[in-house]
Amino acid sequence: EFTRQVERLADLLPDANKEVLAGYLRRAGQEMLAIGQYIEDANNGSVRRD
Repeated sequence: EFTRQVERLADLLPDANKEVLAGYLRRAGQEMLAIGQYIEDANNGSVRRD
């Protein structure tokens, strides 16, 4: 399920690294929250890589 969710995030955010998206999904726990957090960080130039 987690892998499928990461794939969906990658489909929506094709320029994002899958490993980075997986981190956002782990931290957020939900796809929509992960997308929002990633976009906000990307707009601020502070994408988390941990």
